[in-house]
Amino acid sequence: MQEIKTKKENKNLPTNKLLAIITVILLIVLIVLIALAVKGNGSGEKKNENVYSSDDKKTEKGNTFEENTYPEVASLVDQYFIACAANDFTVLDQIVSEMGEEEKALIQRKSEYVEVYNDVKSYIKLGPIENSYLVFATYNMKFKNLETAVPGMETLYIRTDDSGRMFIYKGQIEAEVSSYIDNAVKSDDAVKIIEKVNNEYLNVLADHKEVLEFIEKFEGESELVAQAKQLAESKASTEAKAREEAEAKARAEEAEKARQEQEAAAANAAQNAQQTDESVTIIQTINVRASNSEESEKIAHLFVGDVVKRTSVTEDGWSQIKFNGDSYGYTKSEYLSTFKSTEDKVRPTTIVNIRSECSETANIIGQLDTDLTYTRNVIYDNGWSQIALDGSVGYVKTEYLTKD
Repeated sequence: MQEIKTKKENKNLPTNKLLAIITVILLIVLIVLIALAVKGNGSGEKKNENVYSSDDKKTEKGNTFEENTYPEVASLVDQYFIACAANDFTVLDQIVSEMGEEEKALIQRKSEYVEVYNDVKSYIKLGPIENSYLVFATYNMKFKNLETAVPGMETLYIRTDDSGRMFIYKGQIEAEVSSYIDNAVKSDDAVKIIEKVNNEYLNVLADHKEVLEFIEKFEGESELVAQAKQLAESKASTEAKAREEAEAKARAEEAEKARQEQEAAAANAAQNAQQTDESVTIIQTINVRASNSEESEKIAHLFVGDVVKRTSVTEDGWSQIKFNGDSYGYTKSEYLSTFKSTEDKVRPTTIVNIRSECSETANIIGQLDTDLTYTRNVIYDNGWSQIALDGSVGYVKTEYLTKD
């Protein structure tokens, strides 16, 4: 096994310098932004041109995080994640320099849960020294017990040894390199990548309850878990509202379709109506409508006993009537009846209820006495008769009356 060799470092330089302070919060154990701690380079190493120093606050020119711009770097990153998932330290010891025992334990721990890192993308920019690179590596992490992959990101610092061999460096860094890295991860292009991964991560947790529950077991009620729960609730509310709106729209469209069909049928029935010219009376209080449809405009009210002229009868059970002089409208034919005026003397064949209208559901206003004789004013063709009472009228079934 070939170990990676680097130049002797400055022992007085700061240790355990975080590569970046970023807003992507990942799993405490499983999804970690790798802390880069690299030692200072020797005085013989050269800085890259077009990069700023710790004093330079200007934006870098021509050096931003771009996807897979250096194939050799991207290939090294792919190799790294394959080895991490496989817990393959034979490979990791060859491509990673100065990996601490704590990080080795973390990789081993992650490999117990992680099946594979898919869709690895390397966003690369030149590093602060010659032949060095700073990489934001994004991926979809497939856990062994979950169907849904979880987005994540790791930050890697890549250098080149004297033989031209690239390796991932996890040692300590000098102040100037540290300052460069800090500024790099705060740049607009870096922030966009971080926010993209963060949003994808939140959305996966919000959209997949089983992933959220799995993550929460390890992480507890962290800020990110809380954000994911809040996002899930917001999405559920939005989706519920969207469903309600869609259902309401569908109902409205269906109602409108039914209305149009009804209007078309009514228009067709009215066009094919049987013409007539007869007097009819109202047997129940009714609404007169503008057309032969219960959805059409109400234009008048008529009451029991009103006499109108029926001018036509439609196939769908409506009658066109002429009322109040020259007004025309429609009402259900069942509420109209032809009639014959009379002054018959009748007697009930049994005790029978007197109704307020020609309907068995109309109010009962009294009873006929079998020992008394009554005057019948009207005989309707619907099986009812109008009986004169003291100062008013009532309605009884014709079948219960006999001429005296």
